[in-house]
This record gives sequence, structure tokens and C-alpha cells, in this order.
Amino acid sequence: MARFHMEKPIEANKYYRHRLAENSSDPLELGSLAGDKVEGVRKKVAQNPSTLTSTLEKLVGDENKQVRRYVARNPNTSVLLLEKLAGDEDKQVRRDIARNPNTPVSLLEKLAGDKDGDVRDAVAVHYACMFGA
Repeated sequence: MARFHMEKPIEANKYYRHRLAENSSDPLELGSLAGDKVEGVRKKVAQNPSTLTSTLEKLVGDENKQVRRYVARNPNTSVLLLEKLAGDEDKQVRRDIARNPNTPVSLLEKLAGDKDGDVRDAVAVHYACMFGA
């Protein structure tokens, strides 16, 4: 049976951290990975349904817009964080807020006046608007 030798410790392996962020159900582990220097790891933390709101709060201000987009999509993102993200300069972040099933009607009403048509379209098809929830 062939064995391979890792030259770097497993903690330093970018691929391992990426998979860990994607598959972990440990909120403490995800909180630690949220500070990773590799944006792909932070994206996976932001996507992970086991990520706590307190960890998502750290990622709201991430320099990478895709990380912020995944925070906007995460069903664990609190209304307070969604409201904070509603002022994001990136239209795709705002659009993803409108697509989040937990976005309250009051925030959807605010996004309905967005300057970008894609954001307004996302608001228009949000189930809360369609069914008056």
C-alpha cells in the first residue's frame, strides 16, 4: 500500500481548510476559519449552515464581495446583519439579500427602491412579496 508524505502540517494545507470550512458542523472551528487569509476558505465559512451569527458578523465587512454575498444568502444571517449589508456597494450583495428567505418585508421594501434593476427584480419575486407575508 502506497503512502504519501505531506510536506506541510495539515493546519497549513489550504485544500484541507477549504474542505473543513465546507463540511464542518463545529461552530468554534468555523469561527476560527472565518479569519483565514484564503478567501475561498472564508467563502465556505460564510456558506456553511452551521456558521453562527457571531461568525457571520465578522464576515459582513470582508474585503471580498463574494464572501459578503454568501453571508447575505446564509439563512442564519440575522436581520440586523442583513440590514447592514443592504448598504453594500456591490449590487449582487444587495440582490442576494432580496433572495434570502429570511429577509423581512420592511427590508424588502427598502430594497424595492434600489437603483439597480436586478435588486428590484429579486425583490419582486421574493415569496414574502408574492404572498404578502
